[in-house]
Amino acid sequence: MKTNLGQALVAPKSIALIGVSGDPKKLSARPLQFCQQHGFNGKIYIVNPRRDEVLGEKAYASVSAIPDKVDHAYILLGTDLVEAALDDCIAAGVKVVSVLADGFAETGSQGQARQARLVAKADAADIMLIGPNSMGVVNTNNGFVCTTNAAFKLDQLPQGRLAVLSHSGSLIGTLVSRGQARNIGFAALVSLGNEAQSCVGTLGLTLVEDDSIDGF
Repeated sequence: MKTNLGQALVAPKSIALIGVSGDPKKLSARPLQFCQQHGFNGKIYIVNPRRDEVLGEKAYASVSAIPDKVDHAYILLGTDLVEAALDDCIAAGVKVVSVLADGFAETGSQGQARQARLVAKADAADIMLIGPNSMGVVNTNNGFVCTTNAAFKLDQLPQGRLAVLSHSGSLIGTLVSRGQARNIGFAALVSLGNEAQSCVGTLGLTLVEDDSIDGF
């Protein structure tokens, strides 16, 4: 990986999972479970101001309270809490922020205004914003399986040299399961969601120099 932004996107050295549920059955617990299951080789930090521990891991009150530089943060909170979480990521100097929540431009004028505020803040802070409505980012080569998509519960993910950049978060899981049946694997998969700031072209240019990727 030749660019710092590309590294933060798919090969971060440290990640913050904001709003992980203490219930292992909940969707917001999956990114932690999947990263652990697939042997992510970076550091994982949990952010939950209401708990000292989540699923056996120490929890921090904010990203700013983490005693380390965070490359990539995944905001798993409800819509109304996303903006404050992004502010926290900006204060902590996070490079890439992915947002799971819906309720933005796809919901009408109020959601459009809410989304515009996120984009303006991300742009001003020089942050790459993925989503909203993003089911996450996956790199099969290093165990960075930071997604809520249940398809990535596979015991072993098929690896390959193609990257998938998809508006649909469901599609990245479908491609993995269908690809496994045909002995086809992928290097990276990104759910773009609303493409509020970062689009297919932006991410393609970010990953084009990745030596582990031959095509999209």
